[in-house]
Amino acid sequence: MRGILLAGAVAAFGALTAFCEPSAFSVRQVFSPERFTRGDTTMRAIQDADRAAWIRPPKANEGFFRFRKDFESDGSPLRFDVTADERFVLLLDGRTVASGPHRGLVDHWYYQSYEVTGLSAGAHRLEALVWRIGWAEPLAQLSWNFGFLLKAEGAYDAMLTTGKAEWKVGRLVNTRMTKKASMRMFGVGSCCEVKGTSFLDEEPSDWSVAKTVRGPCTKVYAGLVAQGWMLFPTILHDMMFER
Repeated sequence: MRGILLAGAVAAFGALTAFCEPSAFSVRQVFSPERFTRGDTTMRAIQDADRAAWIRPPKANEGFFRFRKDFESDGSPLRFDVTADERFVLLLDGRTVASGPHRGLVDHWYYQSYEVTGLSAGAHRLEALVWRIGWAEPLAQLSWNFGFLLKAEGAYDAMLTTGKAEWKVGRLVNTRMTKKASMRMFGVGSCCEVKGTSFLDEEPSDWSVAKTVRGPCTKVYAGLVAQGWMLFPTILHDMMFER
């Protein structure tokens, strides 16, 4: 019995450290062809990102949340589109690889695209810290609904694409907005209070299966448009972060 328990503990520790060890993968931003007109966006799938669903926590419309998806890589490059409402930080194996989205309008909502190379074969973890702060948002922040979208290509499509893959989500309870009315008056938003640790490292105490807030675009013969986000590929390079 002791041998069985020890073997189980070793296996669990190995699974945990697989997501914590430094990885030699590299990430670069890639660009989809620019679109100059809205056309029939949200009436049918025009670009790959339109084939993913928008997901959100099952019982919340604002707050700070951590989305998580574990997956198995065969070592091939991982390419994906990603966006959120209002903001996101994307982590791969604990390493920040993207943040956004770039500023836009609800009917001209930007997504960003990336390619990850050098990903080792085996277990990996993709996470997104997503928040929608509602009443506390600065006036420059537009929003339609709380949502997160990721569309992966190739073999990773079924494993990672929102609406196809099952993502878990949990609320971050140590990060919250404080009601500073004087700050809101100037249109810059309110104050954020973080207890104990950075919200990038905070682990939710409870996880749920994320629900779909809007499904993939499908062809509509009546000419009706889906409400909400009209996706456009970004034309901007990401901001540079240096330590």
